Amino acid sequence: MLSPSDIKPSLLKISDTLSVRFQKTGNGPPLLLIHTIRTQLEYFRSLAPLLAGSHTVYAIDLPGHGHSPIDSTASFDEPYFRRAVIGFIGELDLSNVTIVGESIGGALALTVAASLPQRVKRVYAINPYDYETRYGDGIRRGNWLANFIIGSLQIPVLGAVNASLENKMILGKIMGGDITIPAGCRPICSPSSTKSPTARDTSGSHARCWLVGDPGARPATTIGRSRLR
Repeated sequence: MLSPSDIKPSLLKISDTLSVRFQKTGNGPPLLLIHTIRTQLEYFRSLAPLLAGSHTVYAIDLPGHGHSPIDSTASFDEPYFRRAVIGFIGELDLSNVTIVGESIGGALALTVAASLPQRVKRVYAINPYDYETRYGDGIRRGNWLANFIIGSLQIPVLGAVNASLENKMILGKIMGGDITIPAGCRPICSPSSTKSPTARDTSGSHARCWLVGDPGARPATTIGRSRLR
């Protein structure tokens, strides 16, 4: 049996201007891996073999990443990447898909699942990137230091200087600022449906997966939160 490293990636044409490089390994229910920004499908070279024992694993290069072609006329924003992932799933006619994504891949896993509830069964969104209107807007909302440091990374010379301040103290202050839970959002330790209404899940891990159509979904959404299975 070939190991994942022996299987050469393929290029799937989705449209005249959009193609996605991918690698398929394993056998079982389909599982799609979506990498972080500025990486490629080889990002999952250690994880894919572990999952391939129980799933058919599809690891992809997002458009303009790795060896997926670059469309110079495209706007490389979330809707564009989402259309690419949706097109990939549609071209291969995948159903009951589990999507695993990190950072930009985590955000895309959620938005793709919301767009394709009939095809996506489960989502694992790891450290999902917060898309907004400004560069790094999600983390910039944390506190004034995060707004200053992250925002300045776009500025020539000053950006390089501030990027060099990536140390434990600075990162601690950036990552430690002001996270709130708006009214109506479920807390991270959700009451378990199998326990009393006031009981809390106090297990060591607060990992969650998203199931399409979960009854715990917030109003006006099609995805909700449940225990990791």
